[in-house]
Amino acid sequence: MRQERRGARRRRDRVAGAERALAEQNGGRARTFLGRAGTGDLVATALAPSSRNRSAGELLAAGVPAAEIPERLGQAVESLETVSLLARAIERAGISAPITSALARLIEGTLPLDEWVALVRVSQPESRRRRPGSRAWWRRFRARLRAVFGMDARL
Repeated sequence: MRQERRGARRRRDRVAGAERALAEQNGGRARTFLGRAGTGDLVATALAPSSRNRSAGELLAAGVPAAEIPERLGQAVESLETVSLLARAIERAGISAPITSALARLIEGTLPLDEWVALVRVSQPESRRRRPGSRAWWRRFRARLRAVFGMDARL
């Protein structure tokens, strides 16, 4: 049981960390975050060149105040309003989400851009090389699928 909790905690931290934890505390399911409506939507929103949220982020990074962004884009930008709502909900739930909280402060204009950039820049530890063809790699992969999706992953 203890090992299951540790594994669930690690998965939660890797996939949408604080946001996923907030949803799980409120009865949400992990599978929702891994599907098209969760991570898929997030990736599409972040990578699509025509995305309003991506364009808003690029304008924020260029130093444009959040209040001016909808006018510059000529349309509403949901993320400018929802990030602060999400940050407050995460804070009320007692979950640590420094990047989300800092992004809310950046949007509100209470955190300078250079301080936010310094906060989100972290050095990544060097990853261990794992061969995708090895039996151990497939065993870990199947175990991860079973844990996340609750299914027998016979590949």
